[in-house]
Amino acid sequence: MTMTDAEQIAQHWMDSCCQTIKDYDHAAHMNLISKQVKVLGVPGYDVISYADWYSQCEYEFSEKLIDQTSYQGLKIRDSDANRVKFLTNETIHTNDGTVESNPIEVLLAKEDDDQWRVIEERLLSREEARELDIA
Repeated sequence: MTMTDAEQIAQHWMDSCCQTIKDYDHAAHMNLISKQVKVLGVPGYDVISYADWYSQCEYEFSEKLIDQTSYQGLKIRDSDANRVKFLTNETIHTNDGTVESNPIEVLLAKEDDDQWRVIEERLLSREEARELDIA
């Protein structure tokens, strides 16, 4: 797989996330998330699972709490025919005016149905993001 292919896969996944959030389309959003997903690095949590993500998004979407989500920057860390690992900065704007921005590492996997889904997401410290040149 060329880096261009990996970048296209990552960009498509990010664009799809942003669109499903904008549309408050819970089912389509959760189709971008693997049932085996693990989210690491969130303060106060050891690991966030698919069930946790599902419940949080269901609540946020039904209450229309998020105004928009965006991603800035894309740095491919590793890729092959079935996985793409990349760095980006995720920014979430809520409808109460709160803005939260975090550097993240995302691991996508092509699952058995040929859908690319996130299987691991890790919030990076600002220091680690600077070291990885994504800050």
